[in-house]
Amino acid sequence: AKHLHPDPLLGLVVGMGAGAVLGALCSATILRGSDLTRLMVTLGVTLLLYELANKLDDITGGSDGLQGVVMGLLLGRFEFDLYGQTAASYSLVVLLVLLILARHVVHSPWGATLMAVRDNPSFEVDTLEARRRGPSWTADTVRTLAQRWPQARLHLLMGADMFATFDTWREPEVIAAHAVLVVAIRPGTRPPRRSRWTKQGLGVVWLSNPGLEVSSSALRERAAAGWGTRYLMPDAVGRYAERHGLYHRTRASRRTT
Repeated sequence: AKHLHPDPLLGLVVGMGAGAVLGALCSATILRGSDLTRLMVTLGVTLLLYELANKLDDITGGSDGLQGVVMGLLLGRFEFDLYGQTAASYSLVVLLVLLILARHVVHSPWGATLMAVRDNPSFEVDTLEARRRGPSWTADTVRTLAQRWPQARLHLLMGADMFATFDTWREPEVIAAHAVLVVAIRPGTRPPRRSRWTKQGLGVVWLSNPGLEVSSSALRERAAAGWGTRYLMPDAVGRYAERHGLYHRTRASRRTT
């Protein structure tokens, strides 16, 4: 308001932009650390910014703050008066809008995916398929990723049950040509003696993982039956599914099954 423009909405946009840039710079240490790390980094950055604001007194006014600030009319109509009614209403509306946006993001499929991978620093979430309109095919995703990172060696992870149906997928030749097929063992399955995908494309790698009886369909069945799914999926995902009633049958459907 003092250095740029008195419009409060413009000030809000500038403040949000500055906060987003600072958050992006600090995210590498805050998101990947423990709770204690997040606390210490947050306090450290806050103290640094506080001291910086005191030192740059020509811009910030130092410990005395900015003097002679005159705020413009909100929406060209509402004046910031001494009673603070306009300021209070403005702050509450902004807070409510941001809470609604944050809740929408957290409860979206993308937000649920972020919850699932946030404790593993080796995972990242890509919104490529979420942003794609219409049906999303694995062949299209693999093709796009290969174009984005032409020097990378892509790997597609799947279970043995999915590999058994790979011939029926859309454009399996395109997938095999751009990515190594990495197949996880399922209980009761073993690598087939013959598979054309072993020699076609970039080949197949079979993992020597423990054969755990855990699959998405089994988790859905356990949740629908009212059984626990703890230790079978990340705790954050389990809480999300429980909070939203995912996979739970209604009483009427339970009586008819």
